[in-house]
Formats: sequence, C-alpha cells, structure tokens
Amino acid sequence: MQPLIDTLVQFPILALLLAIGLGYLLGEINFFGFRFGIAGVLFAGLAIGALHPAIAAPDMVPTLGLILFVYMIGIQSGPALAQAIRKRGYRDSLFAVGVLAFGASITLGLAWFMNMSGPRAAGLFSGSVTNTPALAAARETVRDVAAKAGVSAVEAKKLADQPVVAYSIAYPMGVIGVLLCFQFLRKMWGVKPREGTRQAPITVGNFVVQNPAANGQTLAQFQEIYKARFVVSRIQKKGHTDVATGKTRLELGSIVAVVGDEEAQESARNIFGAPAPSRIEQDTSQFEYRRVYLSSGEVVGKTVAELDLNKIPATVSRIRRGDTDFVATPHTRLEYGDLLRVVSPREKRQEVSKFFGDSIRGAAEADFRSIGIGMVLGVLLGMIPFPMPSGTSLRLGYAGGPLIVALILGKLGSTGRISWVIPASANFTLRQIGLVLFLAGVGTRAGWDFAQTIQANGAPTMLAGAAITFSITLATMIFGYKVLKMPFDFLIGVMSGIQTQPACLAFAANQAKNDEPNVGYAGVYPAATIAKIVLAQLLVTLPMAHAAEIPKAALWPKPLKPVATKLIRPGVNGVTSIPPAGGCLISEGLSREASATGAETSGLTGFYECSLNKRFALFTVPTHWISKGGESGFGDTSFGGKFVLNTETRRVPLFAVGYTYKQPTASSKLGTGMHDHKLTFYGDKNFGSTRLTGNLVSKWEGHTGGAIHQYLPSVGVLRPIHGKLGMALQSYYSMSSVVNYGGAIAAATYHIAPSFSVHLGLEHGFGPRSPDLGVVFGCTYLYRGPNHR
Repeated sequence: MQPLIDTLVQFPILALLLAIGLGYLLGEINFFGFRFGIAGVLFAGLAIGALHPAIAAPDMVPTLGLILFVYMIGIQSGPALAQAIRKRGYRDSLFAVGVLAFGASITLGLAWFMNMSGPRAAGLFSGSVTNTPALAAARETVRDVAAKAGVSAVEAKKLADQPVVAYSIAYPMGVIGVLLCFQFLRKMWGVKPREGTRQAPITVGNFVVQNPAANGQTLAQFQEIYKARFVVSRIQKKGHTDVATGKTRLELGSIVAVVGDEEAQESARNIFGAPAPSRIEQDTSQFEYRRVYLSSGEVVGKTVAELDLNKIPATVSRIRRGDTDFVATPHTRLEYGDLLRVVSPREKRQEVSKFFGDSIRGAAEADFRSIGIGMVLGVLLGMIPFPMPSGTSLRLGYAGGPLIVALILGKLGSTGRISWVIPASANFTLRQIGLVLFLAGVGTRAGWDFAQTIQANGAPTMLAGAAITFSITLATMIFGYKVLKMPFDFLIGVMSGIQTQPACLAFAANQAKNDEPNVGYAGVYPAATIAKIVLAQLLVTLPMAHAAEIPKAALWPKPLKPVATKLIRPGVNGVTSIPPAGGCLISEGLSREASATGAETSGLTGFYECSLNKRFALFTVPTHWISKGGESGFGDTSFGGKFVLNTETRRVPLFAVGYTYKQPTASSKLGTGMHDHKLTFYGDKNFGSTRLTGNLVSKWEGHTGGAIHQYLPSVGVLRPIHGKLGMALQSYYSMSSVVNYGGAIAAATYHIAPSFSVHLGLEHGFGPRSPDLGVVFGCTYLYRGPNHR
C-alpha cells in the first residue's frame, strides 16, 4: 500500500484518473435499487485523498471542470427557462427560491445548535440539496474571506475543504431522501401515473389546391397568412413535379405534398381542399430526400425562411434535434448538430451537402470557438464583486458567472456569425467531463479531512443533512400539491429541479411515464442553481458565535446597531423582550388591514407597554381612529400582560407568553360589541445584529353567531442596513372557521435617536378578504426607565 501512496503523492494526475475510473465503477453498484451514478467519483476521490494528506489534484483541475459543467447546463437550459417564464410567469422559479431559502434557514438553525462553522454549514446545505456549483461557490468564498483576514495558505486550504467534507456526508441522503418522499407521498395521496402523449408521427399527405385565396400566392406568403405548422415539400402543376420553395406560386388544381403530424394534416386539408388520389412524394426518379448534418457556420442561427434554397432548389421538411423529430416551419431556427431532411433534385446532392456543411468535424471546431468566448465572459462576470449590507462583497464566482452568461447566450442562440448553441450530444459529453474533473479534484483535495471528520462527528452531520433534505422536500411537495395545485408528476419534476439532481429526475420520469417531470425540472433548474449559489455564499459569511473559524472581523468589519421598531398590525405583536425594569415602549402606527367581515379597514393604533420588573409587563392597545365599510370612528381597546419565561443564551431563544382581553369600545357599526380573549406565545432570537421574531396567537373572538376560535401565526425579521437605516419584514396568516387571510409587510426604519425610530413601508394582503396593497407607517419610542444603566 505504501508504494501506491507514494506514487499518488508524487503524481497527482494518477490520483485524479484513478478517482474517475473507480468512481464510475462505484456509481454503477446497486444499493437496494439506488445507484450513486456520477457522484461515485466524489466518494472515490475522497477515499483516495484519505490515504495521505498530500494526495491532492491541482486546484485548477476542479475549477476548470466546474466552469465547463455549469456553462453547458446554462446553454442547454436557457431556452427552457425562457419558455417556462412565458408560460407560467415567475411562479415556479419564485416557489423554488422560497423553498431553498426555507432550507437555508433550517441549515442556519442546525449550524447554530451544533456549534458549526459557516464554511461547514454551507457545505451541509450544498450536500443536502446535492448542488455542486453551490459547493464550489462556497469554497471560493471561503478562500476570498480567508485571504482578506490574512489567514495562512495552509489554514485557508483547510477552511476551503470544510464545505466539501460536510457536502460529502450530507449528499447520499440528499438523493435517497428525495426518492423516498416521492414514493411515500405518491402512495399516501393515491396518485396514479398518467400516461404521457407520445410524439405524434410525422406523415406526408397530398392535397389538391381548391382554395381561391391560394391562387397566385407564394408558399411563403400563404403559410404566413395561415400560420401553418406544416411544410410543403413538392408541388405538381399540370403533371410536372418540382421541389417546393418559399417562392413557389400556388395554382388552383395543383397538387401539394404536405409534411406534418395528424393535426397539421387536418389543417392542410381545411386550407387547401380535398386529398389528392396521387402520391407525388413517391416519385423519386428526379428528386430525393436525404439526411444532412448541419455544420456550416454560414447557416447556423438562421431561420428556415432565411435560407436561400431557391437557387439549388431544395426545401427542408423535417429536423431531428437530439432524439426528437419535428417539422421545419419557416420560423424554426437552425442549430449546430441538427439532422435536416432535405428534398432536392438528384443532381444537386453535392451542392446540398456543401451548403449545409454535412461535417461533424466542422461543427466541433465552431463549438469550441463559442465555448471559449462564452466561458471567458462568464468568468469575468463571476469576478465582479457585489457589495453586501454586512460590509463584505458577494461574487457569483466560477459557478454563478458562467451559468448566468450561458443562460443568456443559450436564449439568444446566436450573435452575428457566432452560434452559442451546442449539439445535445456534445453538450452532454462536455458537461460530464467537467463534472468528473470537478468531483474527482475536490474529492482528492478534501479526502483527508473527510476521514477525520467521519471519525469525529460524522453521524450528527449526516442526520442534520437528512433533516434539511426532508424539510425542503416535504415543504415543496405539500405546498405545491395542496396549495398551488400543481399536478403531481409535474411537481416531482419541480422538486428534482429544486434539488438539481438528475438521479431524482430519472426516478421521477420513470414513475410518471410522461414528459411532465422534464418540463418541471427545466423550468426551475436555473433559478434553483442560482439561489443555491447565493445562499451557500451567504451561509459561509454568517457569524456563528465562537464557532466561526474565520476571524469575525473579516466577515462583519463594521459594528452594526440593532433595530428597535414596532410595526402596528393585528396579530403581529413585536419582540418577546420587554422594556427594562421601570421602562415603557410607546408606538403609534397607521395601517390598512383585512377584516373578518370582508370590509377594507384602515386605522391609527397605539401600543403602550410598561414593565413592572425584568420579567413581567402590562400593555394596552387602543385603536384611536378606524375606517371600515364607509364608516369612521373609534375602535376597540385591548389590555393585557406579558411574562418572559427565560433568559436568552447563545443556543436558546427568548420565550414569553401573553394574555390579551379586548374591551368593546368601538363606535357604532365598527365593532362586534363582543369580548375577545387571546393567548400569545412569543419567541425571538438575535443572530448577530439580526433579530428573528415569531408569534403564535390562539384567539377566542366574539361574533353575533357565537365565539369562534382563531389561530394567527406571524414571523418577522429586524435587520440593520447601514448606519441608522434598517429594515423590518413581517408576515402573518389568520385561520378560523369564518375566513382565512394574511399579509406581508416590508418597511424601512430610521433611528432618529437611539430610543426613537420611524418606519414606512408597504403591506400586501393575500386571501379572499385581504387588500391588495396598503401602506404602513408609524413611530416607536423606548423609555428605558430609571433603573436602566
């Protein structure tokens, strides 16, 4: 064994190639119906790297592999992303980003509880969502932050390898957990797979031109008028058959050969007239149809209508792109690698081949010109620093920059004589090469630390990764299926795209037996990848108390003041903590809110809270003025008390419980005239200078038809931005037997003095009886009391 280790240390390229070869073998092993696939390369690299701390591939190897991998993904996904946005707007992408943000928040909580550093938390998140670009972005951010902090090269390498270690521990359950959820939820909800529609066969039909509107029209003009989805390949006039081109003129009584699927054939029959008894396409004495490989740079990127085929003459009737055959309409844009079915005179065979190129080698040479330029643009974009509120800068890096550029270029298709599109087979090959180089490279570099971590605390990290994976998957499936009403087969494709995991997509497609998983996957993949890259970098730079192994000065160089504000909204009850002993909190605010009666409500509400000691406070909430349903007057008044249960520590949030009694004091027609009681549970926690709040209200509300029970959870974030400026984000949702409604608030806060702040923002309601948009503004004053030092 020692001679092998010495050889691998001396020749790192052998370690890299050995990891790739053994990784593919490992990926093919069946573990109870599950295979690691290409991820086996990572585990093989980790095993080889664990043999000796000096076994490591050069850092440029995984970097180059990553750039190549994400660029190929972006080029292929660009058109699908644009199509998905046109069809469903940004709903699916926003849904994916929201779920991933939820997963990142769970990661943050687990990292805080487990005393885990930022780099390791980023790797845990990346592994739980099985995203290699996020892992790469996390490593790059760690290196940048470590360099700014003056960390030595040796320590910087150890820090950069921490995300890989956590990633590799969490990755297996990141795949297996999703598959288990797919299987379990399909059975629990009783969802049966729907057979997908097969690709409609393309046939040739012959029709007699009987439509008077067609007489004298060119084929190009006629097809544009009728928006035809078929192609006319031949035309017979007075017994003489010719190739049909865009300039061919139609005549009454002529016979046309139409290429298209069943629906297109029916459309052609309605447009032209009755079917013809003859089959003019079967006459091959003068004409032939053949497959031609598109490789000419002069033709790639043009539409079929832009081709000057009249001089040959020839016409393109069908295109095979990847595994799909479709009709070449005038607006179809040609791509490298397309197999074109061309109809032309027999003697024009060589001219047709020369026009389209018909060379695999030519296409390969053109591809690498565009690939090189595109990747350079992507790397340059990834190097641009974007300032963050914390004082650090965020870069898209080698993972995000090439991906963004590739998505744009993939959507453009071509720019002048440069075609950015890459044939599907070449794209897949280059993507696999990039991925194996990255996985093998980072595996060998992190193997030694991975082995040490597994021996020390591998099980807790694996359980934490499983918790993140199951939380994201269940949240996606339950919310998508029950609330957004997505079809199950489409939803499992969306979840596979959120996970950016081809293995999950393959499993989903096999279960569904239709194309819906593929559509869902392509629609969210780009947004999910970008979101993971950004979230992983944010997790790296989040301060984790004393667990952060990068000097905190490098992450948060400026001291930030905490935000102290109070947004007046029903059910949003502020932070758990109370004013210092003998102190008072005074807040006034104007808001527009939803009402259980369905009428839009606006009101000026006060909140006065005074502490009796360090754990107990009394408060009152009067509504000074209210407008509802065209009536104006005074609102009801509520009284209550709040008791703080514990002292906040680094691990434990602050908890409190409160009771509120509402005394009906509203003017006529503005209140129910009945009494309300509510029990509120409070919880909040500081993370650095950010305050996270959460309330759960259990309310017994008086109504003319009897008391109803209402639940109202709310969450909020209070965060400084710069100097005296901060922000407050809050959301709430009311659930009862009468009506469900909710809303979200985004407000800017400004500290005029240490104890006095003002806020101004917008509120957007959702639910059947909520306003679309409202304004909230007000002020907060904190009197700290005579006993406060």
